[in-house]
Amino acid sequence: MNILLKIPHDKLLHILGGLIVFIAALPFAGPAWALALTFGIGTLKELLYDLPRRDKHTPEVWDALATTAGGAAGFFCTFF
Repeated sequence: MNILLKIPHDKLLHILGGLIVFIAALPFAGPAWALALTFGIGTLKELLYDLPRRDKHTPEVWDALATTAGGAAGFFCTFF
């Protein structure tokens, strides 16, 4: 069965966002720094944007991890 069908839409958007952040940061920083930036942005987005707006947004550790996973996917692609 297709694993992408089992991942919630919101988490797929976080993964895609993390990959985009990683790719955008890569020309200005090495892969490790781009991955660290992806982690930082994903975490700060949950803390600074979603947390104060709990009426419409749900801050989740899983969202920050999904964003980081997108950056990690890009990071591992730099080895090939």
